Amino acid sequence: MNDHALARYLAARGATHRVASRRNLRRGREAKTPLYRAYCKFWRQSPRRKGQARRREALRHGLLAPGLLLAVLGPPACGDPLADAAPPAVDSAVDRRPDPAPLAAGHVAVVVPARAVDVAPTVTGELVSLRVWPGDSCRAGEPLAQLDDSAARNEIAVVEAELRQQRAALRHARVDAQQSQAQAGELDELAAAGHTSTRERDDARFEARRREADLDAAVAAVAESRAQLDRLHRELQDSTIVAPFDGVVARRYLDEGAVTGPGSPVLRLIAGSTPWVRFAVEPSELEALALGTELRVRLEHGVELPARVEHVAPEVDPASEMVFVDAALVLAGPDDELGFELAIGTPALVFTGRASDADARATP
Repeated sequence: MNDHALARYLAARGATHRVASRRNLRRGREAKTPLYRAYCKFWRQSPRRKGQARRREALRHGLLAPGLLLAVLGPPACGDPLADAAPPAVDSAVDRRPDPAPLAAGHVAVVVPARAVDVAPTVTGELVSLRVWPGDSCRAGEPLAQLDDSAARNEIAVVEAELRQQRAALRHARVDAQQSQAQAGELDELAAAGHTSTRERDDARFEARRREADLDAAVAAVAESRAQLDRLHRELQDSTIVAPFDGVVARRYLDEGAVTGPGSPVLRLIAGSTPWVRFAVEPSELEALALGTELRVRLEHGVELPARVEHVAPEVDPASEMVFVDAALVLAGPDDELGFELAIGTPALVFTGRASDADARATP
């Protein structure tokens, strides 16, 4: 292989790498995820990026050296010894690309809440009161917003009146059934003694059965009204939106006067507990990231914290062709003891191994 063939081969390898990099960059830009933005922020300072720059610089000098030698010494007197000679030896550190090991060099991550939910009502109504703002803390079960419940209260009053009337009808039906049973028993005794006809006895029995049926209908009507009243009381209770867990309000989607219902969130609530970090890895690296694996997380403030793998996505993300991993930070104390507020969305770097190893790898 002569110099020109070697140059074309190396240029083709570099072009292929650049095309793949542009394709991955375009996919990340279209996704517009916080992880991609954090990746862009840390990429220029990462050891892998600086290593690639050093290899390109060494490769450029290796290709220009033969040309400069020919320009200084002139063409050979006879023959072309370069054509018969072996290809120039290229330093293995320059030509060999290292195996991808992003965890060894630090993975770009972003701080995410351990739990987040969009709070939406289970009933439809007008939002008449919203008691919290972004940044407010709340406890589980604390009222956050109130829907208009006047219609539910009016319907409850109507059903309660119907229930009282049906209970009175139930008592009347119970008395009629008892009276019919007593008359049927007397006629049975008279018919057995021959003092009355069997027809009158049968009519009394049929009347007692009809009274029993009326009693069953009255009992069913009372049960239906009770069930309807219970449903209205639940709707009245659901008109007050409460916090599902202890957390902090992150966003308000609606204001007073808006009509909301199921599927129309009013607030976004995030857990106030220890946050997590989320990062992406190649599918081939999942063997080293079992649940419970200890990690080191370096924040942009320069603080390094331990973390533990909690969740690993069961499938590859189609946009980035990576697998997302969630790790829980292990804090020695609350956030105010760190000297800064650990906000959601803060970029970070994730390392495996001990803290000293992470320091050595992160140093350019």
